[in-house]
Amino acid sequence: MELTLSAIPEKEALRYLGVKGDVPPALLEQVQDACRALLPHCRVRYVWRLLDKESLSDLLVGQDLPTLLRDCDRAVVFALTLGMEAEALIRRAGLTSPTRALILDACASAACEAACDELQTRLEGQLCREGLFPTDRFSPGYGDLPLEVQRPLLDLLDGQRACGITLSDTFIMSPRKSVTAVFGLADRPQGKRARGCAFCSMNQNCSFRKAGITCA
Repeated sequence: MELTLSAIPEKEALRYLGVKGDVPPALLEQVQDACRALLPHCRVRYVWRLLDKESLSDLLVGQDLPTLLRDCDRAVVFALTLGMEAEALIRRAGLTSPTRALILDACASAACEAACDELQTRLEGQLCREGLFPTDRFSPGYGDLPLEVQRPLLDLLDGQRACGITLSDTFIMSPRKSVTAVFGLADRPQGKRARGCAFCSMNQNCSFRKAGITCA
């Protein structure tokens, strides 16, 4: 299935670039131009499934995801990608301007997250009409959920056939701007999980914290 992005959030792209405080006008102009250039190349494709929690046994590794799904009998799993066209644009830029490629890469990360937000909003709107309440979204590589979980998750979704997403031996997806995620569905409203560096198992090895920002 496909999804069309209407815009790429510039503020998120700046966050991925590690910018905090006042944004230099020249950099903001570069980000805005990169977002405009990238948007037509974002060919968002996705696949999703609604599953009983028992079907997710291979994904319930560590403590964070089982805790998130504690009150849930069912969960949504999905995979989403911006596609190879966006990746090719970034690679071409890297041949002549590493700075331009870096900015495009940050814009692509922001676009991917925006697409995930849009998809989750759509799915929640559909499923909540059935009396179900969603948890937050959680992805391999966050908290104590290892990247190795990418493989069983993509297998559940048949992600390569549905979206063209492949996985390397080190569990990195191709196209690179791809996401797999899980969110639970409960029969009563769910509070937001604890956020912030103090609650994250990656807080001692986080690239965002090293840059003086957070991923929240």
